[in-house]
Amino acid sequence: MKIEFDTYEKEYFFSFELMSEIKALKDILNSLNKPFIFSASTLDNDFLTLDYHDSSIYRSTLRNVVLKNTNTDNIWKAAEVACIKDEVWGKWRNRDLNDEYFYKFTFTSEYQERFRKIFENWLEIFEKALKEMEIEEENRKRLKQERKNNYNVVKIFKITYPKGGENGTDGYADVLIRNNKTHLETRMVARNVFDFGFYVYPKRIEGINGVFNEEIWNSEEKEAGKWLHEFSPFTTNIRV
Repeated sequence: MKIEFDTYEKEYFFSFELMSEIKALKDILNSLNKPFIFSASTLDNDFLTLDYHDSSIYRSTLRNVVLKNTNTDNIWKAAEVACIKDEVWGKWRNRDLNDEYFYKFTFTSEYQERFRKIFENWLEIFEKALKEMEIEEENRKRLKQERKNNYNVVKIFKITYPKGGENGTDGYADVLIRNNKTHLETRMVARNVFDFGFYVYPKRIEGINGVFNEEIWNSEEKEAGKWLHEFSPFTTNIRV
């Protein structure tokens, strides 16, 4: 799912990613009226103190909005317009220094409201996207369960689980699969071969050169093979 704003575009694949963004935005909204520190000894000063692991888009948005609306590219001059300086704290913090190095600022109510509108809009978009993604995830789970219910393994003739590398053990499963709608039973084999991968084929053609030729499989074998590939008794990842 792609989220797009005027200066922001990112693809999200999992609901927990959106939940992380929502938490970050709520934290930012709760921090708009809280003070933050600037230091003259660094170029890495940010409006607000953000702990979010991937907060660059929020930091840059805060900075860009302040600079744009104060008509300057200097964050110190911008802070003088967009923020209220805590003079008492400044005198206390710099009391033993030979100059003023540390500053405590808080956004003015005007800028708090500016950012509140921006980030509340973002929050609404992310929350809507999360609901849509959760519905999609539930639908995928439901459809996967429906596919799983189409067949089941009624008998295992032999199974060897894959493990290790080149000198390890290849996976092999010889199983009888029942179609739960037609009750037809098909004997299939699943294999996981080192440096080759996972594949399935009907047991009846085992040992001939045509195991990969699905043209000689009947329709039920093809459907049972698809099911076994998706719901294999062991990993389908290639071992290298």
